[in-house]
Amino acid sequence: MAGELLAVAIAAAAGGAAFHRSLPTRELVAPVLLAAFLPVGLAGAVRLTRPSRGVPMLMSSMILAGGWLLLVSATLFHGAGHGLPTPSALARAGSALTSGWAHLLEYAPPAPPNPDLLALPSAATWLAAGAGAELALRTRATPVPLLPAVAMFCAGVVMSGAGPGSNVWPAASLLGAGLLLAVLRHRGPDPTGHMEPAVGRHASAPSRRGSARRRSTTATAALLALSLVAAALAGPRLPGVAGRHPYDLRQHREVPYASIATYDPLNAVPAWLTQPAVPLFKVRSPGSPNLRLVTLDSFDGQNWTSSGRFMRIGTVIPAVSRSQAPRIRQDIDIDHLPGPFVPAADRPVQVDSPGLAADPDSATLMAVGPTGTEPHYTVFSASPLQLSGQELASVVPATGSAYAPALSLPGALPQPLANLAHLVGGLAATPFTRAALLEQLLRSGYRYNPQADSGHTYGHLISFLTVSRQGTSEQFAATFALVARALGLPTRLVVGFEPGQREAGSDVRVVHGRDALVWPEVAFRGAGWLAFYPTPSATDEPGRAGGTALGETAQRAAAVRAAEAAAASARPAGRPALLAPAPSPWPADRETTRRGASHWWLVVTILLLVGVAAWAGVILAVPWARRRRSQTVGSPGDRVSSAWRDTVGLLRAAHHPVPAAATGAEIAHSAQAWLATPAVTQLRELGKETDRALFTAEAVTDQDANLAWRRHAAVRDALRRATPRRRRWLQLLAPANLYREPDRSRLSRRRSVDVEGRAAMLARRIGVERSQS
Repeated sequence: MAGELLAVAIAAAAGGAAFHRSLPTRELVAPVLLAAFLPVGLAGAVRLTRPSRGVPMLMSSMILAGGWLLLVSATLFHGAGHGLPTPSALARAGSALTSGWAHLLEYAPPAPPNPDLLALPSAATWLAAGAGAELALRTRATPVPLLPAVAMFCAGVVMSGAGPGSNVWPAASLLGAGLLLAVLRHRGPDPTGHMEPAVGRHASAPSRRGSARRRSTTATAALLALSLVAAALAGPRLPGVAGRHPYDLRQHREVPYASIATYDPLNAVPAWLTQPAVPLFKVRSPGSPNLRLVTLDSFDGQNWTSSGRFMRIGTVIPAVSRSQAPRIRQDIDIDHLPGPFVPAADRPVQVDSPGLAADPDSATLMAVGPTGTEPHYTVFSASPLQLSGQELASVVPATGSAYAPALSLPGALPQPLANLAHLVGGLAATPFTRAALLEQLLRSGYRYNPQADSGHTYGHLISFLTVSRQGTSEQFAATFALVARALGLPTRLVVGFEPGQREAGSDVRVVHGRDALVWPEVAFRGAGWLAFYPTPSATDEPGRAGGTALGETAQRAAAVRAAEAAAASARPAGRPALLAPAPSPWPADRETTRRGASHWWLVVTILLLVGVAAWAGVILAVPWARRRRSQTVGSPGDRVSSAWRDTVGLLRAAHHPVPAAATGAEIAHSAQAWLATPAVTQLRELGKETDRALFTAEAVTDQDANLAWRRHAAVRDALRRATPRRRRWLQLLAPANLYREPDRSRLSRRRSVDVEGRAAMLARRIGVERSQS
């Protein structure tokens, strides 16, 4: 029983480990292990106090509930009650039980390891371990004690959603615990505590039936394990599944923040520009990248808004595709920056403040603390992708439903914007060069004026293009975004800042109001969102080609020139510069690869063929190996008996009626209806030799055993010839071949049972022989 309880504890721990994708693994280990093993030991100790009568379920439940309260009071909520179950500690435990799941779904995984959040997997693991231990002590059905752990594992997987990590090792641990419990339950003591009798020639009928059930269960468990492993390896690669995000309850649990609706960062840019000397925040960083504040991808003709879903974060920001890129540290101190959004370099992957929320798609950060601001925080950002000119020239626009807001145009595009889109589309061939040409046209044809009238509606942009021909970065970026969308490029706006001015003698940069900047980003397949800078420097005059741009680095400008040169060299002579993008080395988008999706049909076909071949190999190899062992292992008498019993099993598998308690002579007589006379003779002689080996004192030699197996082979060959080919193949590949035992067939379990049964069968044999004589 101790081994079974250990298997239950391991299963509960594996179920609790399913929460490792929603909470940090290091902080989750101790609560889960304590909650998995302590209730099992407690249930076993309580059972020892009343081994004969057992403990009422209500009493056991109360003891287990009290044990969990003591555990969390001494560990997770130690500070609330100094390790004792005080009213304060109990109140926190109750709050964690009732609302912990809701708070956990408010965080993008992994959530911070707060005691109130860790209490949920602790309670679930304790419940699964305690319930499993009680079921193990009160029932004998193998899978029943595992059901609570399996249910908790499923709950943990659903609660974790698309969190980082894999559930393969918790699932493997749960499967291993289940196999261990199956082996222990079918080889251990019976419910009364007595060991089951050994299996052999002198075993009782219940013992032989139990042995067959044990072996059948073991084979079934092994096949189930292989099926689960195959499902774990092939499941994520099946068509319609590969590349898709797992279901996440958090998509129904978005936390609304009123500050988003009341704050318009794009309208704040003109206010910052009118106060150019006001310090907004300070940044301590070894580099000098641009700082992003918020991304805006939805435009209704009047206003730009964000379609992002903000969620609380712990320390890691999910959905980052630059996990292997070098990281840039920024220590940021907010001074006079209003609003809920906080700046960071592209792209933030880790923060040290618990009072922040993030949009997983754009990694926009927002303060959600009690004050609505975050005066100081540290953020780590992944360095941008460094693409060569050839790679930039060959990228194609990203597609899919995720980019629908970045392609939407409200109503008909005004004529000046449409004319600009037509001009760009006629002069550039590839998507990237079109975006780069649009960038250059805006830089060279219009002037940057930080004091110009603000606005980003269709009317403001028409005036910017046709009347004033000057504006702030707001108009430059909005014009670029709308024209790029007309060209089929998914585009969004970024409100942010230039790096700022470095303080003398330090690596601290002060960002002022004059550093406010808006720039567009275009999504390309495989390359992600790439920034463009259409706003010229304030010193550039209209009509000057190749001028500098606000926010652009020299490295980025060189990469764009290399991409333009690569695109020009790849264009065949006489080819019009229209919609004809160059082949792209980037992989196709996950949401649009339906046609020829990496030949998944070929992968599935190969997996099916391998699975069928493995199944056929196991089905054919197991009976052969078992028959071979029966021919060579054991005493000569056992080998003779095994030959007879395997022969009877073959008759039954061929769907020929064999009476349960028939003698060898009776079976041979009935076999005359479907077997040839030589085979019937061999069957009759094999029955006589078996009776002599089982019920007489005559010595059985190796020659007798070998002769018995030759007679068995003769009967088997005759059965094969008499059986139609289709039925013969079905018999060979039948799963029952894994369970049939040559030395423990159904007939043997009814024949060689006990002394009284042997005597009755011997008397019957004598009577039959006298009647024949």
